[in-house]
Amino acid sequence: MRSVFIYLRILLLIGGLLMCRIVHGIQIIPASLNIHTSPMSFMMEENPVSPDSVISLFRQGRFTSTNKDFINFGSTYHRYWMHFSIEAEVAPMPLMLELTNPLLYGIEVFEENEDKLILIYNTGSDAVFSQRPFNYHNFIFPITITTQHEKHFFIRLDRRQEILKFTANLYSQSAFIQKQNKEYLFYGCFAGVMLFALLFSAFLLIMLKESVHAWYIFYICLISLFVFTDNGMTYEFIWPEAVFWNKHARTLLGMLTFPIQLRFMQLFISQKITESRYYRWVNYCILLFLTLAAGFIVMLINRYEFSPAVFMCFRICFYIAYCTGVLLVFLSLAEKIKEGNKVAKIYLLAIAALLMQIVIVMMIRWHWLPIAIDTSRTMTICIALEIAILTLGLAFRYQFYYKQKLQLEFELIEQQHASLLKVVAAVEEEQRRVAADLHDGLGGTLAVAKSLLQQGHKSWEVIDQACKDLRHIAHDLMPQYFDDITLGAALADAVEKAGSTTSVRFMFIQNGEPQALDKSTELHIFRIVNELIHNIRKHSNADNAIIQLSYFPTGIELMVEDDGSGIQDGKNKGIGLSNLYSRVGYLKGTVNIDSNSQGTTVMCNIPFN
Repeated sequence: MRSVFIYLRILLLIGGLLMCRIVHGIQIIPASLNIHTSPMSFMMEENPVSPDSVISLFRQGRFTSTNKDFINFGSTYHRYWMHFSIEAEVAPMPLMLELTNPLLYGIEVFEENEDKLILIYNTGSDAVFSQRPFNYHNFIFPITITTQHEKHFFIRLDRRQEILKFTANLYSQSAFIQKQNKEYLFYGCFAGVMLFALLFSAFLLIMLKESVHAWYIFYICLISLFVFTDNGMTYEFIWPEAVFWNKHARTLLGMLTFPIQLRFMQLFISQKITESRYYRWVNYCILLFLTLAAGFIVMLINRYEFSPAVFMCFRICFYIAYCTGVLLVFLSLAEKIKEGNKVAKIYLLAIAALLMQIVIVMMIRWHWLPIAIDTSRTMTICIALEIAILTLGLAFRYQFYYKQKLQLEFELIEQQHASLLKVVAAVEEEQRRVAADLHDGLGGTLAVAKSLLQQGHKSWEVIDQACKDLRHIAHDLMPQYFDDITLGAALADAVEKAGSTTSVRFMFIQNGEPQALDKSTELHIFRIVNELIHNIRKHSNADNAIIQLSYFPTGIELMVEDDGSGIQDGKNKGIGLSNLYSRVGYLKGTVNIDSNSQGTTVMCNIPFN
């Protein structure tokens, strides 16, 4: 667990250093461009302000200047006015102004001309995409400086009920075209990575038919849509006319993506309810996210206009659910890593960079980390890394669990082999006992009969006894008509015959509704009872014995009791009892023996399966 947090600290430190950039004012690209810009200044529009009065408010000092290029006002419920000026050394100078937030609801760009503001552009994410002055996922405004005198621009920004943050960049036309080509190449590579992962997962799903791959495909589709919606490309290429949907798509996709990721994690690391204390809590978190998403969808379908209170309630619930889910992810992974699960380490490595990115973004939003980050690009890189590692991890996971399965199968085969050896030993011991019975019983009787015949005496009674002994031994091996009678009837017959040939009084009791078993299982149970009867007759010194056969919904309970002298110390592991354990173990059952000077009770529980 300690190593997990060490890795995360290192990633946070490295990620923070890599992603931060220190720039003052509007960034000019290329830096050699012969223009000068003033610092940006802002004014919050607490009450509606007409464009005609903005210039006078600016001159009165109502605008607050800043030398930062990364603007972050946090959650806002007001519109803002922005001012900057440009002075070119060479005119005319065509420029491209970029605002790097594709989800700015409203943008009105004004140019000052003779102490009046002239509206030159009016667009935003609340307008159809065709209304943008330049087809690009971010907001691009072509500006031409026609004079060497300082030119003033005012922009009204609307991002109410959301976080207002952006950077402002000025490009020459050639520099912007290069930037645009690089940008599309970057997101094209990201789309290629996601498509490869999608096809590879589909192949694994078809070949292996494991649900983890179906959930992974679902996750890839949702996270890809989230990325392209976050940087504005879905609005550019997929739904350029769906203004209402575009406004809320990112929120909904976030609500759907995280529970899918949680479910995929459960399957990826093989988290099960019987093995993990966090399984139920992860499911509760998934249910909470799906409930939020369902409520959000209902309001979208009804075109509900979100009031600030409702929107803030949704945001708080989402943050609570998300933080809880992240905590459960770490606890689940730590639990599996502690168990030695290598797959959990791969999953931790995959999501570490993404979680680091999310933590940094939240810290920036809450003004805990005052650095400038292109969050869309870094989020895209982190997600691509996550998907690449998880895709490779799925292949490793298959190999890991395949080896684990082979090991379990090998251990099972060894256990079955050991059980079979014990059964063979039990059969051999039974053959030795039958041989002894033939030698001591039937053999002795026939020897007496032979002697009597040689002496000329009548030997019919002796020969009759020999026949009885032979029938008794044969009955012990396989009772007559065993295939045609029930197990209870066979045991009752065996108990009756045992009582007629010894001084021990035997009683047989059957309880429950008899259930049909295969003859092999019934024969094993019959021989288990025979072994116990034989032990009672030979070793118990008992006067009474009771054999009970009870049927239950899940299995059979066999109880044999006697009032003998009990099992002597050191004989609990004798050959007869060893055979008993072997036969019951072969049937996946259990044996419990309670023995003292007052008698012995043997309890055998044999499941139906």
